[in-house]
Amino acid sequence: METTAPTTHVGTEAAQPTGIAALGVNPSFLLIQIVNFLILLLVLSVVLYRPLLNLLRERREKIAEGLSLAERAKEDAAAADARATGIVTKAREEARAILETTRSQAEHAASATKQRAEEEAAALLERTRQQITAEKAALAAQVEAEAGILVVEAARQVIQQQSLELSSEEVSRAIEQAKGALS
Repeated sequence: METTAPTTHVGTEAAQPTGIAALGVNPSFLLIQIVNFLILLLVLSVVLYRPLLNLLRERREKIAEGLSLAERAKEDAAAADARATGIVTKAREEARAILETTRSQAEHAASATKQRAEEEAAALLERTRQQITAEKAALAAQVEAEAGILVVEAARQVIQQQSLELSSEEVSRAIEQAKGALS
């Protein structure tokens, strides 16, 4: 058996990797990967990131515009509410004034109607008094006339019972005198 002695290779020693290569990373591949990453980053920035930022900016602007419009609408609603309140207040004041005017006119009309009714009642009362006076005078005249007739008739009957004979001329004269005395 042959024994061999350990051999040492002197002079043929392989180069040991140093630096990053010692970690098992190929520097040329790393450089290519970095370049690829930068290209990808540039492409993504142009294709995806900037449009996404623009989209977010536009959305932010629309939201701000919407908030501004909402605030303006809120202010417009408050102004409209204030105008409506003013209109209602003005309408109430006008209604109150109309009510007062109407009440005053109604009171005036009622007063005028009452006064007219009182005047008509007084006129009616006066006409009634005049009618009563006229009827009283007429009745008195009628009573006097009838009383004269009754007196004449009673006198005639008394004369006839007494058997006094008077001529019709004397009777007529006596009647006329009695009538004259009653008037």
